[in-house]
Amino acid sequence: FPVTIVQTRVILTGSMKPTLDPGDVVFAIAPTALKPEVGKTVIYTARDLGGRAVTQWAHRIISGNAKDGWTIKGDANPAADINTVPSSDIAGVVLFSIPFIGKFLNPFSLLTIGFFIIAFIFIYSKFRK
Repeated sequence: FPVTIVQTRVILTGSMKPTLDPGDVVFAIAPTALKPEVGKTVIYTARDLGGRAVTQWAHRIISGNAKDGWTIKGDANPAADINTVPSSDIAGVVLFSIPFIGKFLNPFSLLTIGFFIIAFIFIYSKFRK
């Protein structure tokens, strides 16, 4: 299947505060283009104790290496995430974030914005004549 080079994610929790806040949008690049290393924030697949994929999180690598796996932790969390993360579970290395914009990327906000744009175009076209 196709390889994703650049990806975006909306931060949903405060686990990376103060670096990343809920509603921030992060931009990440594939780990084949930018290697994960200690200190970098990565998007990775979190797994339950049975090894099943649960979700993807953006957390910071605090120790480890590509061969043996990585220890990852949210900046605001008191302890590291439970499992050692293999390099194969790292989907991207975060390059930068845009604060707050992700709060508008939900169905209600998008419909509301769309409604106001359509209403504005309609009203503008009526008064323009």
